[in-house]
Amino acid sequence: MAKRVREGECDRAALHLERRATFTPPHSLPLPSAALSTPSTATSPLLTGTPSPLCLGAPAPLCPPTQGLSGANSISSFSLATHLGSAVVLVFLPGDFKPASLPQLTACLAHPVRTNAASTLQVLVSHDSVYAHTAWLQANGLALPARTIFLQDLTRTLALAFGYSAAAAEANGVQVVVLDAEHRVVYAQLATDYATARPPIT
Repeated sequence: MAKRVREGECDRAALHLERRATFTPPHSLPLPSAALSTPSTATSPLLTGTPSPLCLGAPAPLCPPTQGLSGANSISSFSLATHLGSAVVLVFLPGDFKPASLPQLTACLAHPVRTNAASTLQVLVSHDSVYAHTAWLQANGLALPARTIFLQDLTRTLALAFGYSAAAAEANGVQVVVLDAEHRVVYAQLATDYATARPPIT
């Protein structure tokens, strides 16, 4: 059953702790193709089994820079702080070369979340390296579109800070988190597929 995330329901002590509860997936929904506006800052479901460290309306967790892969297989250092002023859509994937990940990656690239911000950056995240990302994309004939970065998260620091546990990844969960231009959390949901995890059409 979905757990609602509300303002003020935030346990900062859980930022660096693994979630121990069992991942309970929702039913799959068809993938919407229409453009989306920025999600409401009211309440959004987040399936984690334990309270998420994310609070709607709160600043995004601070995370150290990591390497990212962008178009033309360009590798560079990435930090959220350098993209302040742009809305950011984070998509946490189970891992490269996992059978369950390919349809999620394909759907994510084909149907990115749209916001009403002046610019939106799509950030894909998995615990594999940027070199694994490169091989995975090439093996499947995929390319990163403009304003899309594929991050490595080898120590799962970024994933845990945003409430995406190793248990959720092992259960093939996909988590989508949307930050507004000031990098406040306005939406977060974990589901069994990208279609369900992304914000609903408004």
